[in-house]
Amino acid sequence: MIKGKSIIREVSERFGLPEWWVESVVIEYFDCREYLVNGHFWQFDFSKLKNEDIVQIPRKKVVIGSYLLFQNLRSEDLKARMLLGMVGAPIAPLPASTMAEGLVSDHYVPFQTNTADVWDPKLGFGEYAQVLDDGKFYQWKISEFHSVPGSPTGWFKSAFLDLQSLKQINDEIQKLRNEPMPQDSNLLRSSREKAREGYERLEKTRYSLREKVLKHHETKKDARGTSLGPPPVITYLDSLVIAKDKCGRDKYCIRSHVEPLFYRRALKCLEETKEIVKNRTKGEVEAISIVDEIESSAACIVFAVLCLESYANLVGEEYCQNVWSKDYANANLLTKWLSLPYVLGSANCFDPHSPPYSDLVKIVRWRNRIVHYEHRFKETHPMQGQKQVSKIYSMCNLQNAEVAVDTTKGMIKRLSEETKVKVPFWFERYDEWLPLLPPQSSPSGLKRT
Repeated sequence: MIKGKSIIREVSERFGLPEWWVESVVIEYFDCREYLVNGHFWQFDFSKLKNEDIVQIPRKKVVIGSYLLFQNLRSEDLKARMLLGMVGAPIAPLPASTMAEGLVSDHYVPFQTNTADVWDPKLGFGEYAQVLDDGKFYQWKISEFHSVPGSPTGWFKSAFLDLQSLKQINDEIQKLRNEPMPQDSNLLRSSREKAREGYERLEKTRYSLREKVLKHHETKKDARGTSLGPPPVITYLDSLVIAKDKCGRDKYCIRSHVEPLFYRRALKCLEETKEIVKNRTKGEVEAISIVDEIESSAACIVFAVLCLESYANLVGEEYCQNVWSKDYANANLLTKWLSLPYVLGSANCFDPHSPPYSDLVKIVRWRNRIVHYEHRFKETHPMQGQKQVSKIYSMCNLQNAEVAVDTTKGMIKRLSEETKVKVPFWFERYDEWLPLLPPQSSPSGLKRT
């Protein structure tokens, strides 16, 4: 619980400062805590601010560890990425410039890892500090978090800040915090005084650190910024960069990753096909079920090939840019997949006569026959000991859908094993990313029993 939150809003409106900054300043600089109350070691009470404190708020320049400022990114897009990342969805990487360093764009998003009712930002540190200078916000990376050998916790290291004295004071306060809350009123009063004294020493140390951060800012600041408009909509499979147009003006550019969508659709279609075959019954419904199997397995094969086509183009553009557009971009898919490892220095990556490449030949052939389907009478084909079946069913079935997905996995994995190409960000997390179909469902809507 935080008391007096309306004070933050009132101060924000009075001085024309963002609420996140006002709250950060109050927590960083002023006496706004009660100690050992309501079962908590500390509790914020912003109503403790005095008038002489409030008038100083616009003059405070540095806060550390309360927020992170992301720029040139919509708030809702940032929140969606973070939420989806927590549940296992693969997220396309954003450029380092999205985390503001130096002058912060007018289009920024303040992000707080823990709210003040969960954790006191002053009882810790952070990798970034924010500075308010002449009405403009700057953000600087001032430290990095490192694990401490033999300890379950870690601490921060900085190239220009001595953080060991801060750690010592933090550890002392944490030790007080972990002690049972006294029941005796005299002991409780003594513990509150110890906590207050600990925070006073903490403030003296942080004061020195803030002064050094301000000097760091003065040596590095550059008031020049970008002239970008509001950020565009980006999905979690988009990458965003800022580039220059022909006139030298900044512009947003988005690269969308479609290969993970094709891969996921192939996986979904395979699961769908398995469910259809699993719930198949003999009799008059069997023929209807076969149509569903053809439909879902055909989609699986097509999307598997689309994934491999898109992924080959991506690798070629990223790793072989100098030769790709001139020699290989317009080649067929089979040639692309043989050429990629050769250009990357691994001529023996794929054996044309062995899986997974020999299976790639199969699924590309199936995909071409599906997409360029010939509407004419064709001979029947035997299939796994069953009766004679149609040509389309001999291609579009569960067994071949499994081949298509296995081939996609095999080609991507082999390329990464034999070359410098990294495994794509979406490839190894497909089990978390793939929501399985509800039981007893099928694309035609028929209920299986």
